[in-house]
Amino acid sequence: MANKIFRIDWYPQTAYADLSKLEYTESAVLMQIINLIYIDAKPIDNNPSHIGKSCNMRPSKCKKVMNSLIHKGCITLTDDNKISQKRCMQEINAVKERQQKSSKSGQKGAESRWVFKQNQLDENDDVIFIDMARTSMKYQNQKPIPISKGMSTVGVVEKSQFKIEYLLSEENILSAKRNAPGWDIYKLMRVYDEGINSGERLKPYSPNSAFIAWCKSYTKGLRP
Repeated sequence: MANKIFRIDWYPQTAYADLSKLEYTESAVLMQIINLIYIDAKPIDNNPSHIGKSCNMRPSKCKKVMNSLIHKGCITLTDDNKISQKRCMQEINAVKERQQKSSKSGQKGAESRWVFKQNQLDENDDVIFIDMARTSMKYQNQKPIPISKGMSTVGVVEKSQFKIEYLLSEENILSAKRNAPGWDIYKLMRVYDEGINSGERLKPYSPNSAFIAWCKSYTKGLRP
């Protein structure tokens, strides 16, 4: 059922005045017709059997009452022989307009939140790039640790080896791939490792975020 109506404005004083002019059987049939129109959110079938059943009324009796309501202008017949009611259609159209406005407002709100999130991500990337540059300069200014004569360097080299692959989750790897479309992500990992192991930059405080940002910076404007 399209455009389902969950709530409708009701005007008791107007309803009281209008229903007071009708016979009790007419009031009962009219109220059920109004309810059925609101449920379908459109004019309903001209079906005295169905409408009469909802009122505990025989079809022949219901048809007679419906004709009386048409004669009094309480309900109308459309060109395709549907039962309609002027006030009902006004309220249904008002509800549809509110739903459309709400939908457009929700869409604009979602777009605004997306733009804000993207701006935040871009700002975070900038912060990471600056942090990477600062740590690299800091490391370049540090003197290498002296190795005493006769000391084995094998253990020192092995301990200093950095492997970004061991620190990344599958989700982080996918994010890095999105930042470097078409590139071999594992080749980029090796380049990143070499930069750290050669002393070009310090080990990142936040490996996942730093590597993802580095991929974007390193491949920007370059072909794989």
